[in-house]
Amino acid sequence: MTSHFLKPRLWLLLFIFTIITPKVYANDSSVLPRGIWEGLYEDHMTYIILEVREDGAHVLHNVYLGDNLSIRQYPFTDKNIEYNRGTWRIKIETPTEDETIELITSKFSDGMPLEIFQTVYDLQDGAILTKQYILNRKSDRSSLREMMGMFKKSFIELSEEPNRNSDDKIHGLWIGTLNRPEGPELVMMDLKEQGQSRWVRSSLGTASKYEATFEFSEADKLGHALVFNTAHDITATTLIVHWRKGRPLRGNSFTYIDDTLLYFGRFTLRKLQPPMHWRP
Repeated sequence: MTSHFLKPRLWLLLFIFTIITPKVYANDSSVLPRGIWEGLYEDHMTYIILEVREDGAHVLHNVYLGDNLSIRQYPFTDKNIEYNRGTWRIKIETPTEDETIELITSKFSDGMPLEIFQTVYDLQDGAILTKQYILNRKSDRSSLREMMGMFKKSFIELSEEPNRNSDDKIHGLWIGTLNRPEGPELVMMDLKEQGQSRWVRSSLGTASKYEATFEFSEADKLGHALVFNTAHDITATTLIVHWRKGRPLRGNSFTYIDDTLLYFGRFTLRKLQPPMHWRP
């Protein structure tokens, strides 16, 4: 009697398990991947962090590199995220700005970045801004915070000698973007009148940092441009820099190993002035 009674119950349990299991996997796969996602929107020199937390209290950070690292933060929760057929739609209300930010991104494979389509709407649901950018997953701290840590001594010097970064001269601490065919990179440069100057670029979503040093006094001239030949362990980078008083610093970067060109790109940098909105 017992065995005959257990068999129907066993089949019933197996049947329930087969129904429930796919739903569990579907719910898991529909969750926006947790972690830090970072990227650059070059048109407005904006460094973007999408911080997706395990506790559901998420934040979209916009750091404006061209505005002395001013930052805007937009908190949201899982309730602001909709998922349908492999696409996430995030709607963030910004009452202080009377706007709604909408982010749309599609499902990705492991290790792949998120391609974001962003639209900003006014109170009448009219689109007032659209932009597209790519976010790379970053383990540990954001690349901007890591890079600012590398220049911590320069930030201390800058706070002690604010005139060091005067707009009247090229020397000082600069931050901006390097446009490469492989994608934009974050760049900082500390130009010193005396001593060693530094050029550091960061590949987003990785721990990779490229640092090179040079002497400002050894610069060559090419028309109105300055040419810096930097030193690194196995590579050499040439920086061609254009600058006018009170303007951004623009130029081109060429990295070689022996006589072979490895990387090239165009950069635009803005000078940092104390006090900065965001500190290392």
